[in-house]
Amino acid sequence: MQQFTQESSTANNNTQQAGKTSYLLVAGVSLLAVLAAVSLYSLHALGFEPPTAMLLFVLGSVVASAGAYLVVATKNIHGRFTMDNALGGIQRSHTVPVPRIGGVAVVLGFAAISIADGFASFDLPAAVHSEFTQLLAGLLLCAIPAALSGFIEDVTKKVSVKVRLFATIASGLIASAWLGATIPHFNVWGLDSLMTIPLFAALATAFCAGGVANAVNIIDGFNGLASGALVVMAAGFALLGVSLNDPIVVLLALSVASVAAGFMVVNYPSGRVFLGDGGAYLLGFMLAELAIVTAARHPELNAFTVLTLIAYPVLEVAVSVVRRRMAKMSPGDPDRGHMHQQVQEAIRHTLGRVADRETLNRVRRHVPSINPQVSPVVWVIVALMVATGLSLSTAGAVATLGFVVCAALYLGIYRTVVAYNRQSSVQRGVLLTPALDIRPTPAQGVVMPVVGNSVRVTGREEVSVAGVNEQGSTAPSKRAGSNPESTKGDKLSA
Repeated sequence: MQQFTQESSTANNNTQQAGKTSYLLVAGVSLLAVLAAVSLYSLHALGFEPPTAMLLFVLGSVVASAGAYLVVATKNIHGRFTMDNALGGIQRSHTVPVPRIGGVAVVLGFAAISIADGFASFDLPAAVHSEFTQLLAGLLLCAIPAALSGFIEDVTKKVSVKVRLFATIASGLIASAWLGATIPHFNVWGLDSLMTIPLFAALATAFCAGGVANAVNIIDGFNGLASGALVVMAAGFALLGVSLNDPIVVLLALSVASVAAGFMVVNYPSGRVFLGDGGAYLLGFMLAELAIVTAARHPELNAFTVLTLIAYPVLEVAVSVVRRRMAKMSPGDPDRGHMHQQVQEAIRHTLGRVADRETLNRVRRHVPSINPQVSPVVWVIVALMVATGLSLSTAGAVATLGFVVCAALYLGIYRTVVAYNRQSSVQRGVLLTPALDIRPTPAQGVVMPVVGNSVRVTGREEVSVAGVNEQGSTAPSKRAGSNPESTKGDKLSA
């Protein structure tokens, strides 16, 4: 009878896991279907022959997927240098070592599009084909400092955040000076007069490019999160390009979206390979330049229209800086307060997997199934912001209102999720949310919510909440590495 009960329980668990996997696959396939529909519509609206032109972007996706699969298949060869073995960091979510050089697949995807476009026209008009070929090749060359700094960090784990930030800014500066990819204005009184000074405009543009590239790296926290968000944002730019009747913007946007989608096929939902800093910086830089090129080619466009389409990573960074300063932390210090991490905790609480300390270890064994469930939620948030930007993409003050609406949407969702996590933690009698960890004060021993990842016991070592065992005792935990966002736990391997 006992054996029958165990077999029934196992079968039930397998059925539940299969249901979760089906849901995740449906979410991923739905996102790819939306991208395909946007691509076909955009190419058709511009008068291109969709089946022929689509081959260029299908090629980029296939090559990116093949490159990611190659990284996974050869991990026994390069794993000594490329595996993400740090499993206990503040922002880690994976439980086994995973290759973090998925950026190789991103490079191969963009290279495939650029090379193929150089050898065939894909029925694009000659002028459009020539301009797009030169722009894409130029941007990829400009991206070398940003991508290279990330790849070196992925292998050595010794490149500081400041060095990587300066590398991404350098890439933006090169693109501004060489390709003329410079923001014409910000639609901000006083600042726009400074943008008439070429040197200031170039430096401001480079800073924005570096900021967006690093922002994409920061949101790269779970399986398929960053790549899926990039698909949505790039698809938004493709639709904006259609409304502007600009084929260059459309083609560049579809290039970014197709490469991100190709990588996502391997990364989501199982997380067999990580995008890594190299891949995140490259995709982030290309997204930034897509926004900058759009603004540069259409000075009549309100700058906030472009900003709204990339609002999610921008707001994530801005809110993170404010949150950490309020907690008396350095803006570069890692924590567990990002939107995607709070969504993860909300899902965990909703599933009712946190009851008391005695079930803590069993709860942690369920975390892998929660990881990929976070991404579709964030994709929807990003899609709402992109839809807001497109619906309010005018040259007037309405476009500025669009960004304000996105900021209010982000803050509203964030505050709601955090409040839900706090309430759930109190009701269940255990505070498992790392971003809302507890710290006793020296005098009274009063429990105070703070941003961090551990409980600080006065006069003793730090103790991680996740380190509590079944008997309720604790074990010391090591704080993550000194490189702030390099300690992020991008995704989780199945």
